Amino acid sequence: MEIGSSQEKFDSGVRQPVQQDQSKPAKPKKEKPLDPRLVSLMQSVSNLGFRVRILEEKYVNLRKKNQVTDQNMLESNKRIAVEIRAINADILELNHQLSDLSDEIKLIKAELKEAAKKNDLHLLERYLSYWEPLSFATKSDVELAAQKYSKQKF
Repeated sequence: MEIGSSQEKFDSGVRQPVQQDQSKPAKPKKEKPLDPRLVSLMQSVSNLGFRVRILEEKYVNLRKKNQVTDQNMLESNKRIAVEIRAINADILELNHQLSDLSDEIKLIKAELKEAAKKNDLHLLERYLSYWEPLSFATKSDVELAAQKYSKQKF
């Protein structure tokens, strides 16, 4: 069954194209010149598509740079946090050492209060000069004198 100029067959409700005669070559269609407004519009659309692709590439590059920057910031924050913890530990240790040093200074200060003063030393020096301890007899001198005395008596 053929319908008008479409040359299509209908077979049980299914539309199938009719094969054309192979002996006739197909005539090339004559292209109509495009309207200059349409050409201009097509160029504009093409140009806009190109610009969109460039913007998309820039956006992707910016996202990559942003990711790298974020990763670097996270790594820097972690490194700085570790350094801060180490510094805090050092400060705590220094505080303990300072406290220990302060306790030792207080102990030395208390011992110095108990020590003799300069005036006391001058007083002691005067008493020693009156007694002249160098003129005292030594133990060996006393023993020798005791032996001589005991020999003379017996």
